[in-house]
Amino acid sequence: MTESVGTIRIKGLRAMGTHGVLAEEKSRSQVFEVDIEIVAPVEVAGKSDSLSDTIDYSVIATRAKNLVETGSVELIETLAERICSMVLAEALAERATVVVRKLHPPIEADVKWVEAEISKCKTLAG
Repeated sequence: MTESVGTIRIKGLRAMGTHGVLAEEKSRSQVFEVDIEIVAPVEVAGKSDSLSDTIDYSVIATRAKNLVETGSVELIETLAERICSMVLAEALAERATVVVRKLHPPIEADVKWVEAEISKCKTLAG
């Protein structure tokens, strides 16, 4: 018997946060952008057409936005890790990849952004 898995993507979620190493970054909000990719079984939802049989991406997006907007961490890697762990707490999520971008990093180079990417998967107990 086979089971269909699918990928749910949230791209370009923007939220204001105070994350960074420098004092200015901790005291003045800046824009962060988040991409989330979730791998989960989709066969039941594909047949039932019911939101209760899949991952509600609006809930994930709201939770990720709240993680960016509340608290403060120094590293975008830490923020990406926290968002990824939140995603994997969803019962149906099997794997997740999260990218966090700092759109205006305080560095002496002309860059579009800096980003950190974290990928995690659930392990089966056994």
